[in-house]
Amino acid sequence: TLDNMQSHPYIELLSSLQTASQALHSQRLRDNLIISGRPEFRIRLNDQRKIASIEPSQKNSAHLLVEECMVAANRCAADFLGEQGLFNGHAGFRKERLEGVTKLIDEQLSLKDIDFSKLENYRQLIRNINDEEINFPVRSVLSRMLERGKLSNQPKPHFGMGLDCYTTFTSPIRKYTDLIVHRLIKNKLHKKDAILIDEKLVSQLQTSLDNAYQARHQMEQWLKCQFLTPKLGNTAEGIVSQINSNGFTVRLNDIGIEGFIETRAMKGKYSFDPLRLRLTHKDRVIELDQAATVTIDTIDNQQHNIRFALVDATEEITG
Repeated sequence: TLDNMQSHPYIELLSSLQTASQALHSQRLRDNLIISGRPEFRIRLNDQRKIASIEPSQKNSAHLLVEECMVAANRCAADFLGEQGLFNGHAGFRKERLEGVTKLIDEQLSLKDIDFSKLENYRQLIRNINDEEINFPVRSVLSRMLERGKLSNQPKPHFGMGLDCYTTFTSPIRKYTDLIVHRLIKNKLHKKDAILIDEKLVSQLQTSLDNAYQARHQMEQWLKCQFLTPKLGNTAEGIVSQINSNGFTVRLNDIGIEGFIETRAMKGKYSFDPLRLRLTHKDRVIELDQAATVTIDTIDNQQHNIRFALVDATEEITG
């Protein structure tokens, strides 16, 4: 910690940087839709390239400082690119969901006649969500109604970050799109002809990013299925992380792996509320972020599919 580094020659610089990162982090907490308390996990592989363990990943003050510096650098890069380049946009709520979002926000927050397709109104919404005062997982429900982020050759608002424009170029370079942004900045600094980023190229880059994401997801899901196979029948604690008309997904607290539970495998008939993302039975209601005790029921290693089962028919879901 900085308290133990008072004699370090860079302590004054680091202290100023920490203060700046804390201020930037506070601004991001206020202006973007962060899912508070959602854990991150680190997968560790053994010599056979199988999962040896899955451990919670905790961010300390050093991680937050670096993260905020990277975000600040990305913001500066977006501003420097101007009106043409390669940007990361996020349009907020999906258009087909806006009517339902407006109704839900009126119901839960008493905010009326607000156009949530505008960034400033979106920021206003986030500032008005007080999780401690609302007996409903409004933040989690709204997060499931957001658009996915998309690349653009023109600056567009990034609602998820609460910013007017955003891009990524920070070191280490993780994506080919980061390298393109480096080239764009270098050309502009040296006053060379601008690199043409047309809509066709943006579409190709977006497809490549989407394919890479799917490949990573499928690989991780394959490894997770192998990891859980010896644990079939074990009981674990989790929370409801996704809900649809067919059932709901539970994320295990200790390792973060998710498994699906079909309502047709449960007693009684459940009705699905697509506005509130809620499953209702005459005896219970299933909502996002609720606690659930499950058993690891079945694993399909071919389809990379994990299924859970609720432990107790009367006590499996708690608020």
